[in-house]
Formats: sequence, C-alpha cells, structure tokens
Amino acid sequence: MLFRSVSQSRYPSNQGFINHCYEQALADYALVSFRDYADYMVPRLPGGLNRIGDYVRVSVKDMRTTRALMDSRYQTFESILKMFWAEPNARTNLTKWQCFAYASFDGRLIVDDDEGLPMLVFRRMPFKELIFALD
Repeated sequence: MLFRSVSQSRYPSNQGFINHCYEQALADYALVSFRDYADYMVPRLPGGLNRIGDYVRVSVKDMRTTRALMDSRYQTFESILKMFWAEPNARTNLTKWQCFAYASFDGRLIVDDDEGLPMLVFRRMPFKELIFALD
C-alpha cells in the first residue's frame, strides 16, 4: 500500500491480479483464461492506441511468437497483454509468478477457443514447471 501512496503510476500490476485471484477465493487448479486477466487489467489501463512498441522491445527478449505485434508502432494495451500472456520469455508473463503455469491435457496446451491463447492453471503452492498437466 505504501507504494501506491507514493507512486505516480496508476497502471495495474500482475501482483494486483494475483491478489484479485486470492480475494476471489480462486480454487487450486482453476483454469484462468486471458479474458479473466484482461477483464481485470484493461479497465485500469488507458484506452485507444498507444506508442508502446519500444517498451515491448525492451521488456521481452528472445520472443518467438510476437514478431508481428512488435512491428506495430501503435497498439492497444490489450494487444500488449495478449503478447505477454502467450510469450513465456516475457518478463511480465504470469508464469514468472509461481502460482501460475500453462495448463495442458493429454500432452497438449489447453487453448481458449474464444481468444486462441493458452490457458493458465492457478495454484496457491508454487509450480516448479512451466506447463502443468491436468491429466
């Protein structure tokens, strides 16, 4: 709370989303979709197109799946959140916090049909793996 009282930044954080998951009493092994994440984050971010491509270049190294988005100079914050969600090498990917891992079933990532993005699984105890099998 001290940080919020002295910081000029009003942007949401991944820690805020994690706190939200705990406050909502999310069950262990609950699936979390990008839409769950975006519904928390996007209303707290500026709307419209923003020049944030340079920030992405600095924030993400060795990106495999996000080259097209990186080339766009102006983007919405939601498109940036999608990029970070799908890219495990992003420093801001939720799997960097050990209460999240990518969810798999029968050897394949579980993908949200609406967004086409991988689903995460939530657990209060830390995951040791990047991908957790729900089989």
